[in-house]
Amino acid sequence: MQPFDYSDPTTLDEAVALLARLGERAVPMAGGTDLIVQMKEGVRRPAHVVDLKRVPGLDGLSFDDARGLRIGALATTRAVETSPVALLHYASLARACTDFASIQIRHRATVVGTSVKRTDLLDKVTGAARFVADMALPGLLHARIKRSTVAHARIVSIDASR
Repeated sequence: MQPFDYSDPTTLDEAVALLARLGERAVPMAGGTDLIVQMKEGVRRPAHVVDLKRVPGLDGLSFDDARGLRIGALATTRAVETSPVALLHYASLARACTDFASIQIRHRATVVGTSVKRTDLLDKVTGAARFVADMALPGLLHARIKRSTVAHARIVSIDASR
């Protein structure tokens, strides 16, 4: 793994300022389960890692009828799978989080972390971005997260005939 600088800000303002100042040289880290593996394999080589774990308030889950489920950037898959709100209103999402990985990984892996892209990072960190959970999808009966068993593989088709 290539050497890198590390910061662990304790406020949202500090994290946003740090990421803005460092620009493309830095990557945010929520759970780190994907990022660290990618760094070890040489797929990603950030000069600076900004760990968001100590920033309070980013791990929340909330629900209201108008906006639906809101998942914080640091909410773990375990938190979503056991959330009474997710179980009641988004049972398929809760189930998908259960099938996501081992219990040890689910306690660390974040739901949003693997989706963070550099182009819209600040929108996601500040809450201005729209996520799938923010959108009403009429007729959606079931959804499941499918991950490849091969590192960095791309799933090109899924047989859903069963």
